[in-house]
Amino acid sequence: MDYSEFVFFLPPQNGEKLETPQEISTLKGYENRSMNKQKLSKKQLGFNILLLSLFVIAAGWFGVLLKLLTGQTNLALSVFLALPPMGVLILSLVYKTTDFDPGLNFKIKKNAISYAVAFLLFPILVSITMIVGKLSGFISIEGLVSKGFGSLIGAISLFFLTDFIKNCLEEFTWRGFFTQHFKKFGIPDLLNHLLTGFVWILWHIPYWLFLLDKASMSAFSSLNTTAFIIMGSLLLLSSSFVFGEIRLLSSSTWPVVILHTSLNAVTNVLLLKGFVTVIPSAELWMSPGGNSIMIIALLTIVGLALYRFRTKKKSAVH
Repeated sequence: MDYSEFVFFLPPQNGEKLETPQEISTLKGYENRSMNKQKLSKKQLGFNILLLSLFVIAAGWFGVLLKLLTGQTNLALSVFLALPPMGVLILSLVYKTTDFDPGLNFKIKKNAISYAVAFLLFPILVSITMIVGKLSGFISIEGLVSKGFGSLIGAISLFFLTDFIKNCLEEFTWRGFFTQHFKKFGIPDLLNHLLTGFVWILWHIPYWLFLLDKASMSAFSSLNTTAFIIMGSLLLLSSSFVFGEIRLLSSSTWPVVILHTSLNAVTNVLLLKGFVTVIPSAELWMSPGGNSIMIIALLTIVGLALYRFRTKKKSAVH
């Protein structure tokens, strides 16, 4: 006789509680399994942050070394971009049973506001800058008038599609890993964004100095290398506040990928494709390219506004 069909009718042994089908259906019977998902200790979090910080900084200089040895700029850039997310992937595999969360869920319905900000923020900020620049005589939009608005939208859309993958690699490192890890480490949010931005800057420095095509740099900006790096660093810091807040607000990295791609697409197309030109003496103050005091100030204001909105929303929930 097969006794397996009667096993559920045996009385509980040694004082065990017999679970009903209803309890099992509510996952009560699997509590122990969910408890096996360990949380990273502060020591582990700190070690991961330090390890990946050193790794991504070294990745930039390794790309420079590769260019010197091979003379292949594209190969060097590929390594420069690929190594940081590879480091994140390795750590996620090492800690695969923990609460490691790079923000892979889209959560589109829940994050409608975050996605709207991602698509619209930079077009709005750049439009404000261009209007002020046009009225003050510092920015010319003759290229936009002659080529047409439709041509601008087409060029931006094409750039967006080609730049999207690159920004996936970048943002799943900075916002996917660093913002999340600093948060779990207990770093206050604004300091979190500052530290993430600082590591982001250190990764960019070898790119600005040795991997960025000088002809493209000259077409994009008339600033000398030192001024370009200073303004670029300030742009990354202010962007880090906005990007980090969107990451925390949405619990997803995808809106930040879109936001970053929107920044690159709008600013690069406007300047590199000749839709607008900026008087060199005014570039430091109001260039739509992003490396200007006006854009940096606007981004800082937006970042602080998002921080206030998120913290108020969090307080209202609790």
